[in-house]
Amino acid sequence: MAKPVRWLLFIDESGQFDRLSDDVVVAGIMLHRDIPGTSPEELRASLQALGPDLQWPFHAAYLNLPVLLPLSRHVRRQRDVAAPPATASDDLDTLTETVINVLHERQPHKLLRTLEALKKNREPDFQNVRDLNGELQASNNKVYVIFNDHMREMWAGVGRLVGMLEKGAAQIADDQPAVMLFASGEACKGAAMPREWSGLGPGLASRRYLTLLQSALERVADVLSSRTGSHQVQVQVLGRSVMTEVLGARLKTADILPVKRKEPREVDVVPEKVAVFDEQVHPALVIADFVANRCRWVLRNNLALRQVEQRINKLVGVAVRSAGRSHLAAIELTKCSRVRPWAQDLVKEWR
Repeated sequence: MAKPVRWLLFIDESGQFDRLSDDVVVAGIMLHRDIPGTSPEELRASLQALGPDLQWPFHAAYLNLPVLLPLSRHVRRQRDVAAPPATASDDLDTLTETVINVLHERQPHKLLRTLEALKKNREPDFQNVRDLNGELQASNNKVYVIFNDHMREMWAGVGRLVGMLEKGAAQIADDQPAVMLFASGEACKGAAMPREWSGLGPGLASRRYLTLLQSALERVADVLSSRTGSHQVQVQVLGRSVMTEVLGARLKTADILPVKRKEPREVDVVPEKVAVFDEQVHPALVIADFVANRCRWVLRNNLALRQVEQRINKLVGVAVRSAGRSHLAAIELTKCSRVRPWAQDLVKEWR
């Protein structure tokens, strides 16, 4: 009997699950286990080369705030370590100090707290960074735009890296993609909430998250069951914000239901680990964070399915469909007074 094809699936989420007004997504990236260049050491080196000034691990929500780049660069150059690779000019150092001077004058306390967190390799308070970002944009938009361009290039670099993994894995698995993106979103805001909800709290927010998570895993099984041979998927879920903010307690592998298929092909999707977002995190989960962030910005739009897939593919550089079927999933169309077009298209495609 042939051995099952083995896959590694890395999952994260994006959005505030305890806010009904917020769009939320669970998404991730799945890698064939035999792809070259995907060891944790190789992936981390490739990612860190894109942002040598930024602390590890990168967090996508912060990378939407260009001010983080000069703040991180300032801290790095203050440390008694080798200077970063020559990917930026002396002009960027001059602009970095311009940012520090502007923020020291206008937001000294938030600047100090943020720099102190970065010096200790801690994630700074998000609202502080957001306020500093707004201050820089308002007071010196020209410098802000320069750092924004650098941050956008980093985002693009992550997409190119994922695309390179897919190209390097061409035809490794029965002429189908060996690197795939999966995502589950809501057909309208709040569609993944229990029908009996009357307000949002930790319990209901956790139901919202777990519903989307299980939907994504089901879609993985749907897609693989149409391919030849049997398949086994080991799942790692990033438990950063869902540990306490959503669930009220640490997410456990026991909270995630395995998914099994027997027909037309045997597929086992097995939860393996709930990972902590720290120095030792698997770099593919950093990519999953990036994927979830990008998918959230796309899936909140009222676009047709093919338009959504094209935008995601352009941003992330990886397959969003295979064998003529989408890797996306939508939750609870029956609750929605107005269903997003891409969700309607998914129902027709997967019926």
